[in-house]
Order: sequence, then structure tokens, then C-alpha cells
Amino acid sequence: MFTNKLNFKENNKKYILLFIFYSISHIWIFLILDSLFWDDWSIYNANPQVIKNMFSMYGTPIIGYLHIFLLKIGPPIYKLLTFLIFFINGILLDKILKRNEFISENNRFFICLLFLVSPFNIARVTLICFPYTFCSFLFFLAWYLLPNKRFISLILFIFSFTTNSLLVFYCLPIIEIFYTHYKFNKNNILKFIKRNLFFIISPFIFYFIKIYFFNPKGIYEGYNSNFEIKNLLTTPLLQINDLIEFKSAYILLIPIIVLFLSYIFYKYIPIKENLEDYYHFKKILLFGLLSTFCALFPYWILNHTPAFTDWNSRHQLLMPLGISVLITAILSRYEIKSRRILLSLFITIFLIINLTNYLSLVNDFAKQNQIIKIISNSRDLDDSNIVIFQDQTVNAFDRVYRNNEWQGILNKSLPEKNLIGVNSFNKINYLNDVFKNQCQIYGGIKIDNLPKNLKISTIKISYAQNNNFNFIAKVISKIRSFGYKPIKIQIEQDSNIYKLEEVNSEGNQTIKCIK
Repeated sequence: MFTNKLNFKENNKKYILLFIFYSISHIWIFLILDSLFWDDWSIYNANPQVIKNMFSMYGTPIIGYLHIFLLKIGPPIYKLLTFLIFFINGILLDKILKRNEFISENNRFFICLLFLVSPFNIARVTLICFPYTFCSFLFFLAWYLLPNKRFISLILFIFSFTTNSLLVFYCLPIIEIFYTHYKFNKNNILKFIKRNLFFIISPFIFYFIKIYFFNPKGIYEGYNSNFEIKNLLTTPLLQINDLIEFKSAYILLIPIIVLFLSYIFYKYIPIKENLEDYYHFKKILLFGLLSTFCALFPYWILNHTPAFTDWNSRHQLLMPLGISVLITAILSRYEIKSRRILLSLFITIFLIINLTNYLSLVNDFAKQNQIIKIISNSRDLDDSNIVIFQDQTVNAFDRVYRNNEWQGILNKSLPEKNLIGVNSFNKINYLNDVFKNQCQIYGGIKIDNLPKNLKISTIKISYAQNNNFNFIAKVISKIRSFGYKPIKIQIEQDSNIYKLEEVNSEGNQTIKCIK
């Protein structure tokens, strides 16, 4: 029988423990409250009308209004809401799992714990990915309310479908309805369809409306249109390769933390032997496999790899549930002492990956701030209108800064100037097309027309070498700065003047030195 009463008192201790582990894993987001990464720069300080146009072209106009509202408060509100929402998702998941008899109390705790500390979707720290976070909250809230508040649940599900991968993930709550109320036979299937028709057809109606009325256009035309079955064969291999190549500088901490957490689970967390933990092993395993497939399928089919590199982790949004259930299913086959140690091992690996990711972001943010400070105090760009950035440092997730990131950094450093930032000399050749299609406003460029005469400066970014410290001082300095390496910037102004000229009848252009 379904119940929706949130009796927090009976679960206080469990929720406190979950929150402690969740905080250890993700509290580091508060070290980058004001940070901007990736496409955040495209909406930060942008005109509200530009944001509306951008997301209208993307096919999600409602998301534009969400960003406009939150940006009035500031970037920190994104991080605060993100931290709270993912923990609330964990509580809602606990309540959803509780109403399914094949998941024991121990297994439910394991699933929720692993779900909350999972290292997936580190892209959650970006402003631009917050709508995915918010939609996941709407989805889990709708799933929780499904038994007793069906109309509200349906409305929330429909809004959550704005993140299109949830259209596939939606089969999980539909399967739950059938599993908990019907037996598998022809008559029951017909009854199920009749009583839940609106819920069954809602994702198809949403997808139809999306395709015919809100399909991406303009600069986003063709986005997410690479729908091919063959992608299901190639993309999983790329994901496996990404997992193999993933590395962490803190891997040596694993045995120490495993021993510590094993003691914590033994001493303070009441995990007791329960025959029900492994009695429903097959059902839990099937649930895990189905959840994982539903989380990955919508990305794989579009040739998106839910990887840890760059910002591809945004495609890992729905992976925590399936992976957590699969691990719990495996753990349920072991006796309680072994299970504590194995659970500690998985939690340790997850914590280390999260720590590595967040420290990379902290360092990346610190690097941005240092660049902004140096540029804002420099007069070397006064006679330039194009700035080429040559970044010789390591960035979070081995990514390369895009043009709009450098543009945003330039705009923040020198708000009174109308400079154009690019990440390589070759990118200058594409500027004419950008201005011709009036796309410059979506990349943060503040001028309407490309200058006829291009005056170029180059900013070279590298690590500063400091040999004035002894070994102990260097170690202390590294700990205090979270391992951040100070950078140095060299600004070189090209004495030549350039312009873009057409090189063929197709309108292709190349940059030419005219003086």
C-alpha cells in the first residue's frame, strides 16, 4: 500500500547520516559560489532579451525565464539550490523505495547513500546545467506524489520532460504502478492502460509538441538530431574507454579511507544482518539494470558520451540511481561484515573522485580570477581589438577553454572595452560568419560589426616558477592553496594590422596582413 507521509522524526538519524556523507562529498561546491564555467559566460550579464532569444531558439523558452530570474539574484543561488536539490532528491528516493516491498531497509539505505555521494554529473556546478538539476527534482517529486496526488504528479512530470532524457527515465514510475497494483496478464494490462492512459501517453504527446512546435532553430538548428541506432554500439565503447582513462591524484588514499569508513559503519551505523537483503536479489538487479539503461539510452542514441572529461558529465544526470541499485544488488550477496568493507570501498572511491573534481574546479576558478586581476590592471591591450589566448596550463577535466569563456573573462576584466577573445589564431577566420549571422551577441561580444582593421594581441598563460621556497614551505603552500599553481601572463601586441579577405567564390575567408 502506498503512503506519502513524510515522517522525518523516525528517520532523523538516517537522514543526518546521509546528509553528513553527502556534505563530505559535495560541500565543496560552496568554495566556488561565484564561479562561472563553460556556457555560463554566455548568459552572465547578458541582456534578458538575448537570454530569451537564445532559449527560444533552443526550444525551451521557459528555461530562459528561469535563468533571467535566478541571475537577478546572482550565481551563488544556483550553487545553493543545486546542493539542496540533490539532497532532497535522495530523501524523495528513499520514500519512493520504501513503498516497494522487495527493497529491504538495509538496501534502501545503501542505495540512497550511494545515490547521494555518487561522483556523476559534476557539471551540476555550472549555471547553464541548473535546469537539468531542477527538472530532476520535479521528476523525483512527481514520482513521490504519484500514488495519492496523481494530477499534480502528472503536471510535474510534464514540466520535468523539458530535460528530454527524462522521457525515457519515465518508464520507471510507470513500471512501478503496474508492479505494485497489477499482475502480469492480458486483463490486467488492459485495466492498467485504461486507468493510466494519460500517464502512459503524456511523454509521447510532449515529444510530439516538442518536435513540431519547439524544435531547435537558428544557432541551435540540428542540435540533438543525430538519432541513429548505430550510436548504441559505438558510444558505450567510448564511455568504457573514458572510465579506463579516468585517474585521480588521491588514489593512494583509498586503503586509509576504507579502513576508517569500515570502522564508522561498524561502530555508528546500524547495519544488521537481514535475510531480506539478498532474498530479492534478482528483482533489485533487474531494477538496477533497467534504471541504468534508461539513464544511458537517451544519450547513447544521440551519440552523447556520459563521460568524465570536459562537461560531458552533464549526460550522467540520471546515472546515480541505476549504478547505486546495481552496487547494492552486488553487495546483498555478501554477509554483513564483508558488505561493510565493500560499501566503504565504493564510498571511498566516490568521495575521492568528487574531491578530485571539486579541487580541479577550485583551481580552475582561482586561475580565472588571477587572469582577470592581471588583465584588469594591464594597459597592454589598449590598442587591440582582437585577443588570442594561448593557455599552456591544465584545466579542470582536461578541457580547453572555448571562445565564449575567454570572451567572458575579457568582458569581466575590461568591461569598458569592446575586445574580442578567441582561443587560437585560426578562429579569427570564422569571425566574419559570426557577425554576418548576428550570432556575436550570444557569445558575449559587445559590438555589432567586426572591425575592418584587426589589431591583434596574444595573451600567453603558463605556470609561474617559484624557486624561493624549500620543500616544506612548498608543501605547506600547496595545502593552503588546495594544490593551486600560480600562473604568469605574458601579453604580446602584434605590430601588424590584419583584415579578413575572401579567398573563393563560396565566401570563405582568411586573415591577411595589410600593414
